[in-house]
Amino acid sequence: MQKKIEEQAYFRQAAVELYDLMEEHGLRDEVVLDDRDDQTPGYKMNDAKFLGFPWTIVLGKAYKEKQQLEIQLRKTNQWLAIWKLPFLTPI
Repeated sequence: MQKKIEEQAYFRQAAVELYDLMEEHGLRDEVVLDDRDDQTPGYKMNDAKFLGFPWTIVLGKAYKEKQQLEIQLRKTNQWLAIWKLPFLTPI
């Protein structure tokens, strides 16, 4: 139980940091952080689909191990894996 709580805290902090970075890079009006604790990741993904978000970013095992973001493109249902830092590096 304690391990699950610690893991949830880790991902919440990572999500908030990513949200803040994206906001700093001018995506303030384009980003929504689903920080509901009472819903599963699958439920949140279904909500994002229902609300028509064109893409979602998932922080999961790959993020914890390699700082790799998983992005789902809603239109094609394609999944992409990219590294966090190049994704947010200014051009």
